Amino acid sequence: RGIRMDSQKTIHSLFEQQAQLQANKPAVFFGSDCLTYQELNERANQLAHHLIHLGAIQNRPIAFCMQRSVDCLVTMLAILKVGAGYMPLDPTHPKIRLLSLLKHSESALLISQSKFADKFTAFEGKLTVLENAQLDTYPKHNPNISVFANFLAYLIYTSGSTGTPKAVLIEHASVLNYCSWFAEYTKISAKQCFDFSSNHCFDMAVTVTLIPLMLGLSLVICEEATKTQISLYLDYLNQHKIQVIKVTPSYFKLLLQEVQYHKMRLPSLKHIILGGENLSSKDCKAWLNLSDNRH
Repeated sequence: RGIRMDSQKTIHSLFEQQAQLQANKPAVFFGSDCLTYQELNERANQLAHHLIHLGAIQNRPIAFCMQRSVDCLVTMLAILKVGAGYMPLDPTHPKIRLLSLLKHSESALLISQSKFADKFTAFEGKLTVLENAQLDTYPKHNPNISVFANFLAYLIYTSGSTGTPKAVLIEHASVLNYCSWFAEYTKISAKQCFDFSSNHCFDMAVTVTLIPLMLGLSLVICEEATKTQISLYLDYLNQHKIQVIKVTPSYFKLLLQEVQYHKMRLPSLKHIILGGENLSSKDCKAWLNLSDNRH
């Protein structure tokens, strides 16, 4: 892939190198839409220049609230490009929780889609509604901003199920270390395609969002309605020839049951990454015993 992973790199600089090396390669598919690496980089740059205009501060969080979409990836990259850390907010959460997290994190900037803007009428910072931001008027080139590996990359809050939600802060260097290990351990090839169906407000989603883009791979964004119906999700994996997925063990069990019952084949699927819950060795063995799904 022509990218050297070293301590001086950042998440977005690796992505920018991929955009330079393979500008016309598909970066992301969503429905019938496809963005190349160059197109995704340019859209992220335009939003980054908008954030600079708004006074984005380095090493501080910038929040965003939106559904899983191309906009989501554009926003994550744009925030990283200005030297800030992204803080994802789940649009399904109550308004009071979202406002509480914004206040606790001291986020002065918030990016949202228009359908969720009403949740933030009480937000005291600057709100950017993507559809109204006139991003086409901003430059498409990479911002000339120094960002270092020890800068904040993202901030994610725990669920708060055992009390008050706690903030977890991750630096660029940690993501680079994980990316280097992941590429080496999985032996991912440049032609493989990732499924982005995880909730981007959880840490586990980094594997199916930033990591593929740092490695020059393609990803497909899965509609929520597809992910919630196991049969549709399996059809989606086959239709898009998905090679890498990341799911929870409980969802994996449902996949296993569906594949066993319908005797489905998934010839393209090479890697299943599991995390977030206790894993049953029985389910893993059952999957490996399926004749066409031995990865």
